[in-house]
Amino acid sequence: MVDDSRPHLMWIASALLPLASLGVGVTLVIPLTPTTRFAVGVASVCFTLASLIQVPTTGRSKYTAAYLVVASIPFVRTGGVPVFTFTSAVAVLTFGVGLSWILLAARGDDQRGVALVIIKRLFAHVAYLVVFYGVRSVLMDSELGTWADAILFACAAAGAFAAELASNAVFRVGSGGRPRLYVALDTARDFRVFLSLVASGALFGIAFETIGWWSLLLAALPYAFAHGAFRRYGDARRTYSQTMRSLARIPEVAGHSDPGHAARTADLAVGVAAELGLRPRDVDTVEYAALLHDIGRISLNEPSVLRMGFTDSDIARWGSEIVGETSYLAEVSDVVLRQHEPYRNPGMESSEDVPIAAKIVKVCSAYDESTHELGSSPLESMEKLHRGSVYDYDPEVVAVLRRLLERRGEFDRPVSRR
Repeated sequence: MVDDSRPHLMWIASALLPLASLGVGVTLVIPLTPTTRFAVGVASVCFTLASLIQVPTTGRSKYTAAYLVVASIPFVRTGGVPVFTFTSAVAVLTFGVGLSWILLAARGDDQRGVALVIIKRLFAHVAYLVVFYGVRSVLMDSELGTWADAILFACAAAGAFAAELASNAVFRVGSGGRPRLYVALDTARDFRVFLSLVASGALFGIAFETIGWWSLLLAALPYAFAHGAFRRYGDARRTYSQTMRSLARIPEVAGHSDPGHAARTADLAVGVAAELGLRPRDVDTVEYAALLHDIGRISLNEPSVLRMGFTDSDIARWGSEIVGETSYLAEVSDVVLRQHEPYRNPGMESSEDVPIAAKIVKVCSAYDESTHELGSSPLESMEKLHRGSVYDYDPEVVAVLRRLLERRGEFDRPVSRR
């Protein structure tokens, strides 16, 4: 009999998050004055609604407009007196977290995923408040002088972003199980998005005492421009990725490459590159090069080429010329040109001038060709790569690919012979 109690237990465990958050929030607001309770209520509603607004990013981070609300809370003043203390600010977070979970779950989001994402974001929110109020308690406003708000904001933003890096690396939500260092570096690509969010929120809080709710418009204008720029950049990146995958299909449709070879090679290459600790930008280069490494084979449709004959070097050169037509893909073009070369020549310890990206593409392409075109098992394919690591394949890349495949359980799957 199949035990179906686990999903129910996960649902119950996830449901404890909003119950605990709301319970803590009620406990915190009881001692507060009616005016402060009202402020906490307004801020909690704003936080909840803002948490539903997804912000475009350049990497894989998932920010919401809730960062704007949290960043503004410590700066809001009336009559020169801060509206929120640390306790009331935490109450806003606890109410906001509970209400956000309820709304996100109500619209059909996976409850366990919602809980993980909310907890991950909560680390950054709490860090922002802890650092802000902690620094202000140690260094009073009079000691900070006219630069008080700027110093407090810089410290709080730095603490929050450090917490963002750490929480993303620990939870790795939506990262496909990639190494923590890679996830942290990928998160760092979105620093400008993060900074635009918290800076806009702080600007609203600082201006609120002087111009009231008009400060919302003042803070919204600069963020609106940044939001549009990040969205356009994200659209451009998606367009490039879709274009790469469309181009990768051409040799396959023409019958010069096994269907799905480019996509499978790219998937393996990205995993290996991340395991090797390459920067996210370099991982993107590896992905694009893996997708386009066979693009030069479309030249084999020319009868004159077939009559003259060709080598792997010719195919790589033709592919590099095609990819090189786009200046944005200059690095990818170089990888496509070099991906057929051995990692070392006789008498040499290694060919230092061969890019690591080219070595990765060569190994992953050979593995996929062995398993899918030649019908070898994963273990047999890996043995071929190990034997070829004398000259053709970089032993370090081969070892990393093996670890990746072991973690994915590839060696445990039944072999399907053609």
